[in-house]
Amino acid sequence: MRAIGRQALKCAVIAFAALAAVGARAEQSCPDLNRAYVERYVPDFHIDPAPHFFDIDLDTHDNFRCDGRDRNHLLARAIGDLDSWRPFEDEQTDFYDMLKLILSLGENAIRYTSSLDKDGAGTRTEAQVFFDENDPSRSAVFLTDNFFSNGKRLRPTYSLVHEARHTIKHKLLPDGRALPDEPGHVVCTRGLHAGRGRKVCDAVLDFEAQMAFGSGNSYEFMFLVFVRDHPQVPQPIKDEAQQHLSYLATHMFNEIVPGTLEHYGVELIPKADW
Repeated sequence: MRAIGRQALKCAVIAFAALAAVGARAEQSCPDLNRAYVERYVPDFHIDPAPHFFDIDLDTHDNFRCDGRDRNHLLARAIGDLDSWRPFEDEQTDFYDMLKLILSLGENAIRYTSSLDKDGAGTRTEAQVFFDENDPSRSAVFLTDNFFSNGKRLRPTYSLVHEARHTIKHKLLPDGRALPDEPGHVVCTRGLHAGRGRKVCDAVLDFEAQMAFGSGNSYEFMFLVFVRDHPQVPQPIKDEAQQHLSYLATHMFNEIVPGTLEHYGVELIPKADW
C-alpha cells in the first residue's frame, strides 16, 4: 500500500506549493485545543461565528467542553486532526495547509445551520456547499446537526476535506490564475445508490494523478489512504479509515479503473453485507 503523494494534487492545481514534512503531534489537551481553535482554526478555516455557531464568547476565550458532544469541540477536533497528522514522507500533501488555502479563496466560510433538506424530498444532509447567487466566487460550507451527531470519530474530519473540494468553483489563485472547477457528483449507477437518481457518486475511482481531478469522494478517498498509512494515527482511527475506504469504493464511484483497489489495498464490500 502506498500513501497518496502531493504530485497528484499538483496535477489539479490544488496543492499550490511545496510543503515540508512536519512531525505529527499527539492529540491536544482540552485547554490546548480551545486555544488553537480560537487563535488559529477559526481564522485559518474562516469559521463564521455570526449565527451563534459557537455558543461561546470568542473575545473572552470562554472555553467549550471537550465531551464529544459540543459542536465546537467536534469541529476543533476535526481540524486538530489535520493539524496533527502532517506529512510523514516527502512528496505528501499537508491537508491542513491545503484546506486553509482553499477556504481562503473567494471569501469561503464554514457556517452552521441546524438542518438542510438536500433534495427537497426530506433527505437530511450533514453538510453542503452553497454559492452566492450574485457572486458565485463566494461560497460557504454549511454544517448541520447531523454532521455533529453521526457518532463516528473520523467522519467530521474527512467530511471537511470532501466539502472543501466542492468549493473549488469560480475560484482564482492569489496570483489571479483560475483554478479548474471541480466536476461535481454524478448520478450513481452502481452500489447502494444505483437506480435512485441521486447525484452523490464520483464518476471514476482512478490512480492518484487522475483522482486529483475528481470530486469530493475522490479527495475523501485520498485523505483516508493518507490517514490509514500515517504512523502517528491511532489504530482504531486507521481501522475506521480502512472500513470507509471500502464503503467509498463499493458505493460511491460509478467506475473503478482496473488495478486501483489492489494498488491502494482496498477491498469491496460483499453484496450480502450491504
